[in-house]
Amino acid sequence: MRQGMTADKQSMRSLSQNASATERGMASARSDLTSDEQSLASARQNAVAARGAIHSDRQNMVADRQTIASDRADLRTDRAQLRADSGKVEAGQAHALTASTLANNTRNQTKTQQTQATHQAWYHYFW
Repeated sequence: MRQGMTADKQSMRSLSQNASATERGMASARSDLTSDEQSLASARQNAVAARGAIHSDRQNMVADRQTIASDRADLRTDRAQLRADSGKVEAGQAHALTASTLANNTRNQTKTQQTQATHQAWYHYFW
């Protein structure tokens, strides 16, 4: 009978230890669940923010396409205006400088005489 009681005490200790280990495991599992729930909530918030960013990026891409199309149209207009203006010389523009215009301009110019006395160095007065 003593042996049976001793075996029962050992069994109860083992059961108590197992129950304590099970409780610790359950507490750890509860902690892990709480952490997982927080991670899931954070992931949901990140997904919502990412959807907003994707929507914003799509709008920016549409605006960029419109800007590119407008820039292309402006370039075509500028090219057409340059082609139209390439043969015209307006009143305020200078004509191209050629060898004959340079020769004519130099022939027509006369050198003016200086009436001012030439500057002399200070030591000129001592020698």
